[in-house]
Formats: sequence, C-alpha cells, structure tokens
Amino acid sequence: GIALSGTVHWMFDRGLLGLSDEFEIKVSRHLNYDISHLLHADGKARVPSEAHLKPHPASLEWHRKYKFKN
Repeated sequence: GIALSGTVHWMFDRGLLGLSDEFEIKVSRHLNYDISHLLHADGKARVPSEAHLKPHPASLEWHRKYKFKN
C-alpha cells in the first residue's frame, strides 16, 4: 500500500495522479487545477528506503496502464 492524504488518495484512485518507477509523481492532463501545494516541490513521492517496503514496480505499472489518465 501507499500512504496518501485523503485528497491525493482520491486523485490517485481516479487516475488523476500516478507514480513512475522512480517515484516521480505524474499529474494527468485531465486534472484542471494546480495541486502543487499538495505535493513535494521536487515532484517525487517519499518512499521507505528498504526495498521490500517500497511500492512494487508491477503495481505501479498496472496503475499507469489501467488507471492513470494521461
């Protein structure tokens, strides 16, 4: 799982946000307002340093393929 704020979780579930394999936050072009105040300035998600606690690449790929709205 990924710990997200309620607003960011809602956007992620609806495909308005996604994550690259490098944990860069991808913002859908369907999101029509500025959310920069909700994200880290560098545009990356904060993930644990331990590999087994990070989101699995296959899960991120699935979300980008089936949920994320480019």
